[in-house]
Amino acid sequence: MAIENSTAQSKAPRNHERQPTESNPTWKEASGEATYCPTRGCHLCGCRKFELISDKDRNGAPLRTVACWRCGLVAQETIATLVELERFYRDEYREAYNGEESPSPRRVVREWDRARERFSLLRPYLRPHDSVFEIGAGIGCNLKQFELAGHVAEGIEPGRGFAEFSRRELCCDVQVATLEELTSQPHWDLVLLIHVLEHLPSPLRALARMRELLRPEGRLYVEVPNLAAPHSGPGQLFHRAHLYDFTPWTLATLANASGFQVVAQLSDPGDRNLRMVLRRRDSFEYSVDGSSFARTREILERHTSLAYYGRLSYLRRRGGELLRAVARRLTLRRDYAAILEQCRDHLRQSRRSVA
Repeated sequence: MAIENSTAQSKAPRNHERQPTESNPTWKEASGEATYCPTRGCHLCGCRKFELISDKDRNGAPLRTVACWRCGLVAQETIATLVELERFYRDEYREAYNGEESPSPRRVVREWDRARERFSLLRPYLRPHDSVFEIGAGIGCNLKQFELAGHVAEGIEPGRGFAEFSRRELCCDVQVATLEELTSQPHWDLVLLIHVLEHLPSPLRALARMRELLRPEGRLYVEVPNLAAPHSGPGQLFHRAHLYDFTPWTLATLANASGFQVVAQLSDPGDRNLRMVLRRRDSFEYSVDGSSFARTREILERHTSLAYYGRLSYLRRRGGELLRAVARRLTLRRDYAAILEQCRDHLRQSRRSVA
């Protein structure tokens, strides 16, 4: 894996090694605070100059978030170590981020609806007997949709409470494990990486690892928050769990650098989440658009509270969410029981067919 990551970096265009300066026309003059990082260059392009775009997290605690002056990748200035992150996700993340160690019925019903939507989006990219694997499977709702449709579906989840719920209640094959603990063998036709990549300390290494898990014609589905169409107001945008924030262009560049090509972008430009289907390729070559930083910066500058909360689309979406929340509350117990019964019935049928 380290060799593949190194290869991706070494095959980048030569001009990636150039250092940004005020006289270099490739980079625009930054009006905000600029910071040099002599020991850790940009994870994506290697540039060592960044602009500070935020010094607080969504709770008001200190958190320095920077944008690369070359490729526009947004990341936390200081990335926690792998050991620290593994401990956090095993023991603290679900309680700190979701407010619960084991999923509530409300969360299960909501994620079940979202999983059905994702399955419908991905159906055109599936073959009848494709096997599916999910990194960070959470409750297991995504995997269960594929299993109900006849696919072999397995996954891993670092949070013990969510993984145990997935096995016990949804009858999913979800093990408590991290990406680093997986055996590197090309077993899978489709790998799901849903709201996980932004949490990982090295997205390049993670995607290179995905290549090792996929068969030669395998596909990777990546879903991350879309910084180009922010999912939160300015004061709520950055928080400790998201080490990186992606735009369509930085995510596509990252995919190319990791040995993938973008097969399809399943999200519209205004969607809060980026959804991409990637396919393995032999080449690790990639290039960075010289306007990437300016585009990222322009997005952040226009992302004001008035622009975010005053949009008609935001008001319409929030209204729809409130109506659905009221309707869900009225049918929550019934819907939750129906989901669990469907999963148990599927397990009983599978056992009978094997017998």
